[in-house]
Amino acid sequence: MSFRFIKWFISLSRISKRLIMLFFDTFLIIAILVSSFSMRLGEWFWPKDDIQFLIYFAPLVAIPIFIWFGLYRAIVRYIGFKALWVIVQAVSLYSLFWGVIVLLSGIQGIPRSVILINWMLGILLVGGSRIIGRWWFSDKKPHSVNTFNKRKNVLVYGAGSAGIQLATALSYSQELNPLAFIDDEASISNHQIMGLKVYSSDNLKELVFSKKIEEVLLAMPSASRERRNEIINNLESYPVLVRTVPAISELAQGKLKIDDLNSVSINDLLGRDPVPPNHNYLRSDITDKVVMVTGAGGSIGSELCRQIINLNPKKIILFEHNEF
Repeated sequence: MSFRFIKWFISLSRISKRLIMLFFDTFLIIAILVSSFSMRLGEWFWPKDDIQFLIYFAPLVAIPIFIWFGLYRAIVRYIGFKALWVIVQAVSLYSLFWGVIVLLSGIQGIPRSVILINWMLGILLVGGSRIIGRWWFSDKKPHSVNTFNKRKNVLVYGAGSAGIQLATALSYSQELNPLAFIDDEASISNHQIMGLKVYSSDNLKELVFSKKIEEVLLAMPSASRERRNEIINNLESYPVLVRTVPAISELAQGKLKIDDLNSVSINDLLGRDPVPPNHNYLRSDITDKVVMVTGAGGSIGSELCRQIINLNPKKIILFEHNEF
């Protein structure tokens, strides 16, 4: 039932969603004021006469301020701490304006402390409703049951900035389900980041089998080649696919996205940095010359042929004595 409701809500247009949030906030503002009076008086309070007018007038003060601060432009599923600070500012300004109106109205029987209670409850409930919405829509995504069950369990190796970014991105993934971090830093072991527990590499074997891990994502772009080789060699004995995260510099330049995960390449397994070819020397030996490649049918020979073609030889002779 909840999945159906979330799927229906997400399928609505942005205007429809904003209208629903606007009506919800209107009801919430009135409920907060009634609760503020009830808390101050120590009994259930129902507004009458002029006080009733002030309470029902409150949304006409609050909603334009909320719109001006952009509360209905934020996407609830991705709301963050900056958006919460904006909510605090918007509720504070609304509470101040409403308090001034109460003081200027001269209506008797309104305790001044109600203004303060209204401000505190407003921040708590208006901000809290957004937090609950984020949790609801992010934790209970509208995937079909079959899609949800097919998500692969993964470990994020590295709880640094790249690992945290990766875990954030994967929290909305329909394919990968991050279950924990692995990190060698002893000071953060057994702590939680993004709701995921950080384990030591000593717990790797236990985690792979107990949590049915299918992939390990290396989120250590700044680690040395020796350290990466050590980790990859350690993972070789487990039935998991190992993939790597691109460097943060490439992410910042917009060349790649955080979910551009790469399978471990042959370069990751080399005991040294790869040596780039010197094209000037190669052109002097190949360009406009007749080149013969022996063993041209094998994996090395065929790759040599592909590279040589790019250097514009006069002719390539492919020599091979097997069936190719």
